[in-house]
Amino acid sequence: MENGKLLLDTFQRHLLQNFQTYCDRQGQAPTAEDLVVYLIDRQLLSTPIVRRYAVQFEFEGLYPDHGFHKSNTVATLADRFQISDRHVWSLLKYNQQKSQRKRYRI
Repeated sequence: MENGKLLLDTFQRHLLQNFQTYCDRQGQAPTAEDLVVYLIDRQLLSTPIVRRYAVQFEFEGLYPDHGFHKSNTVATLADRFQISDRHVWSLLKYNQQKSQRKRYRI
């Protein structure tokens, strides 16, 4: 596990150094919002990851507002993000399966 920790530490060190350099060149103080933009611009956060994250958390916020009707919530998200209902369902299913895998990891 030490190799994994070393890799993570090295990645983090380089990422933060490069992000700081980027901010210095832009003449701005680093912010969390800028870091997210930087990660997306450098393709360290892919579009599918961003989409899964956004859909999951928007669903959780909208679900109670839609009277706990999954289909209505999914339809709203599909319209909002310009993706099919089926794709929203698959993203939600993927996130659910991923959280279940974490729970049973040994």
